[in-house]
Amino acid sequence: MVKKDTTKKRKEFYGLTLNPDVAEKLKQKAENEERSFSFYVNRILEEELQRQTQKITRKKITKKGE
Repeated sequence: MVKKDTTKKRKEFYGLTLNPDVAEKLKQKAENEERSFSFYVNRILEEELQRQTQKITRKKITKKGE
């Protein structure tokens, strides 16, 4: 069984600029899920990074099998 790291990592603050329509859509989605805007943006970014990593891994596997 793999142990999950239960130590909390300190979060860092980053300022970023969003298009108003994007920010509003994110705020609405966060509100619908009863989450904070920050939590929702962080989750979206994490999910996208995972998808990108999976795509890269699949490409590497495909190239090795060619």
